[in-house]
Amino acid sequence: MVRLGIIGRNFVVDWMLEAAKAVPALKPVAIYSRRRETGAAFAQKYGLPLVFDRLEDLAACGEVDAVYIASPTGCHFAQAREMLLAGKHVLCEKPAVVTAAQLRELLDIAREKHVVFLEAMRLVHDDALDVIAAALPEIGALRRVTFEFTQYSSRYDRFRAGEQGINTFDVSLSNGGIMDMGCYCLHAMVRLFGAPERVRADCFKLSNGFDGGGIVLLRYPGFVAEAIYSKVSRQVAPTTLLGEDGAI
Repeated sequence: MVRLGIIGRNFVVDWMLEAAKAVPALKPVAIYSRRRETGAAFAQKYGLPLVFDRLEDLAACGEVDAVYIASPTGCHFAQAREMLLAGKHVLCEKPAVVTAAQLRELLDIAREKHVVFLEAMRLVHDDALDVIAAALPEIGALRRVTFEFTQYSSRYDRFRAGEQGINTFDVSLSNGGIMDMGCYCLHAMVRLFGAPERVRADCFKLSNGFDGGGIVLLRYPGFVAEAIYSKVSRQVAPTTLLGEDGAI
């Protein structure tokens, strides 16, 4: 039995806890919240026996084996580091951290402590990518790939109306368009094609400097790939893979 602590209370956590019901070996037991009253309300909703309002207390708790982190991206590194140093396994929402150096440090700690550090990028385990890979030979020499993930945020109307303090559009939390949406396209491309030879990128920014969306261009041997992402527009075009003899 893996006893699980949780950091974060957004809708993704609701999804995870619903899925956890299908895993007998996983038992959610604790929630961390900066405010004890909000943590207690969440614990009551899901029947969690332990509530923490100090991160160090969660790290020190002997009744928690692993921690699921679903806080804003900018919080991931410090929170994951503290849990790993305490000898706890960590499942961290995507993107796991902000820089490659942060990731290397967390992986080094995990190896030293003999625990698991895993990014929750479900997409790379999706059977659909295997179906695409199997079909690629049918379209001949691959020449262009376009992966798009654009989604009009449910909170964007509030931002457009001038409301302040919306975490979804807070530059300091490192949850801009490339981190929140574009990462899906990039993970899928690397899963299918490996590392590119070259990467170029550009984005547009909102009035507060927030990365609202953009394009990442990747060059591979014989073809180019583009990742199109946005948090402030609605997707109408499908993902496409164009070959000399056909398309997916």
